[in-house]
Amino acid sequence: MVFVTYYDLRAAERARERLQGSEISGRPIDVHYSLPRDDNSRGVDRDKNQQLQGTLQVTLRNSPSGAPLDDGEVRRKFQQFGDVKTIKPVGDRSDSRYVEFYDIRACEEAFDRLRHQGLQDGVMDIVLAWDNSEPAQGQPRERGDEGAVPAPRRRSTLVAAELARLRAALLGLLGAAHPALSDVARCCAGDEFRPRLVLLFAHATNGLGACWPAKHRAALLEAPADALDTPLTRPDVLNNWHPSMPNHTASFAGVFHLRAPPPPAPAPSSPAPAALPLLPTQRRLAQIVEMIHIASVLHDDVHNTDTPDAFGNKLSILAGDFLLGRASAALSRLGEAEVVELIASVIANQAEGEMLRVHDTDTYLRRTYLKTASLMAKGACASVVLGGCSRDTAVWKDVAYAYGRNVGIAYQLAEDILAGPARARVTGPVLFAAEEHPELRPLIRRGLAGEGDVDTARDCVARSRGVERTRALALSYAAKAREALGLLPESEHKSALDALAEAAVARTW
Repeated sequence: MVFVTYYDLRAAERARERLQGSEISGRPIDVHYSLPRDDNSRGVDRDKNQQLQGTLQVTLRNSPSGAPLDDGEVRRKFQQFGDVKTIKPVGDRSDSRYVEFYDIRACEEAFDRLRHQGLQDGVMDIVLAWDNSEPAQGQPRERGDEGAVPAPRRRSTLVAAELARLRAALLGLLGAAHPALSDVARCCAGDEFRPRLVLLFAHATNGLGACWPAKHRAALLEAPADALDTPLTRPDVLNNWHPSMPNHTASFAGVFHLRAPPPPAPAPSSPAPAALPLLPTQRRLAQIVEMIHIASVLHDDVHNTDTPDAFGNKLSILAGDFLLGRASAALSRLGEAEVVELIASVIANQAEGEMLRVHDTDTYLRRTYLKTASLMAKGACASVVLGGCSRDTAVWKDVAYAYGRNVGIAYQLAEDILAGPARARVTGPVLFAAEEHPELRPLIRRGLAGEGDVDTARDCVARSRGVERTRALALSYAAKAREALGLLPESEHKSALDALAEAAVARTW
């Protein structure tokens, strides 16, 4: 008996039809569909596995309207990667579909490229259907033998309603004179990991700062509901050329550096009251953080396939600039100078990280912080500042910064494992593989920019422990993030942050 594996289901069907009953060496052969034996320890149902090969389960999350999935929209989204054979409902669920491809390579590419991307007014959660152990009614997936304790379902949905409201409000912030700018921003929705982090830290630390009573009172009594959307300057000045504006401005002398946090002081003995509300400024901060993230995605690589081809490179760059402008305007309305300084420094960090050339693990981790972790670290820290933590309670800012920095690095290391080697992109698996395959070193020095460099890097990574070592490094940073939470009072939001650090590596939030 031999197994002949086809990538394309149509080719397999033709082979079965034409070869069934034919002879090899004078002996008739029997041709049928089959799969190698499954690992019994995983408890995978073999019939289901075979039936769902080449199939994705697509679920619409965080949809403010709760509208059902539109099969036509689903087909248009996935057809760009290869011919879609069928789109089927998942049980009686209106928010989930099975998308079956003829070619399993197209299925895997769609899985890699479209996870956590926008669809309709929500975000797609995509899993490989033959590996998905999720129950039909949407219960969380069980963990296998990974050694980690699965998080309760309530943790993953703890701020889901707030995220849905934020997403709906975010679309309102993206109005532009040219509708194409808004279209690009909407189509490139983020995975909401960063605003989730900001909101959870706000919940976990509100009430701990000395200034919380004043912050809460101001939110309740002094600010109207739409205060954050009221500009400080006349609309004609904001939106038109201002003839009295000078043609020069003072520039910052140097790059903003956030000092490493000092050893934390002992935590206050009395825990914060339960169920303290989010402040409007903290909700708006979560939106700002997501806008900056989406802008960075658009700016990182104008050839990024996450950006629809119809928009073009120029519009992608302009849309990123537009998002940064909107984020800056919203940032000015928060009324907290330290928060403005923190978030403005993130934009500078991302530009610096984009220019940094990676040639070893030190520069790789530095770039990872500047490009990814800086936004998470300073976003979490800014959330705590908005909650009233002053110098007297700086320990909570240190906890937020340390957590965000470590979880951000873990998140990006896991992302680099999934993305694999790419032109002009040297990542952890490639650097670790170079220690076993010295022929990679000259390729790394030129940034994998030469002819055939990426293919060589992929081959070396596959024959090395590069992925394994990168994953171990990601888990170590996730563990550091969880350790940083030790000073926080016990709460369900602290538990959710603990689970989020684990999910940053497992990609299961």
